[in-house]
Amino acid sequence: MADPIRVGFLGIEHIHADFWQEVFQDSPHTELVGAWAITPGLTQSKGEELGYKSWDDRDALLNACDAIVICAPTTHHAEMVELSARAGKKILLEKPMASSVEDLDRIGAVLDETGAWLMQAYPKRYDPINVKIRSILDSGDLGTLSLMRIRHGHAGASNPVFGGTWYTDPELAGGGTMMDEGSHAADFVRRTFGDPEEVSCFISSAAQGYAVEDTGIAIYKWANGLIGEIVSCFQFHGGDNSIEVYGTQGAMIVSGVDLGSRDLTETAFLKTFVVPKGSGRGGKLVLHDEKEWTISDIVPQFKRDTPTFHKNVASAFVDALVAGDPPSCTYEDGRRASEMIIAAYESAKTGRAQKIVYG
Repeated sequence: MADPIRVGFLGIEHIHADFWQEVFQDSPHTELVGAWAITPGLTQSKGEELGYKSWDDRDALLNACDAIVICAPTTHHAEMVELSARAGKKILLEKPMASSVEDLDRIGAVLDETGAWLMQAYPKRYDPINVKIRSILDSGDLGTLSLMRIRHGHAGASNPVFGGTWYTDPELAGGGTMMDEGSHAADFVRRTFGDPEEVSCFISSAAQGYAVEDTGIAIYKWANGLIGEIVSCFQFHGGDNSIEVYGTQGAMIVSGVDLGSRDLTETAFLKTFVVPKGSGRGGKLVLHDEKEWTISDIVPQFKRDTPTFHKNVASAFVDALVAGDPPSCTYEDGRRASEMIIAAYESAKTGRAQKIVYG
């Protein structure tokens, strides 16, 4: 058996590091060398709790590793990618990739220069329910798609200490709920429906008074006429419909794939309605007695087993490294999802619709 891949963390500030470190500790293919973090004392306390080494010397950790996992605050991502790429390491990067076009360009430039291997982390990609969602959309049963809505956020603001974390510090997070949680939705949206061309966005910090927004809505438009909405919030105490898709021949509703609905919705996580064939009702009013949901028996992994849902990213990283495969989520994927969110902030700032410029 080949020597284990030596993995180290640059930053463990993002909560996903708590899930990922377990994968690297348990896999026979990896050795968790340890972690370095920007936040003083963080790796010492976490290392003692979870059983890995804390490093004070960032360069020494880099030299001791074959692969680097970056879970630092978002505005430090570009710096950490640059250090790791120049050191010749394989890289797993927490989402979002960056909060500015300048940092996206910086990451792209160092990847081009060094040829470094980088995987962007988006856990929703690995939930098996997405295979079923894709098959329904690809079937064409819903007709021409006209409207999509996705809600993604959490109720972190209910925790009195949340407002003092890096997630609400614009110098570290680069934005608020749209940046952190809306990024998940952006990746799902572009992977499912393609890249939108324009966005109008509204954000507010009125509910919590943070220095970043606690609530946001971004409305995207595609070249084919599809309109889509991403809604994100730090006070989603409850919810049901996580994703809604409407077409000329039917509709699809998905629940249990976000924190608002995970702990409340217990059945019918994926349901569709398609205008009955032969009813002559296509494009016309469907009578009540002709309507019936078709309910899938699939349960989202996020609902059934949230820890494994988050571990999937690290497992996919390890599998790709062992097999010598390309990353399952690339620099371009990460960049385009971030460009969707960056353009949304520009729209909110200017009060005008914003064309999305993809690099």
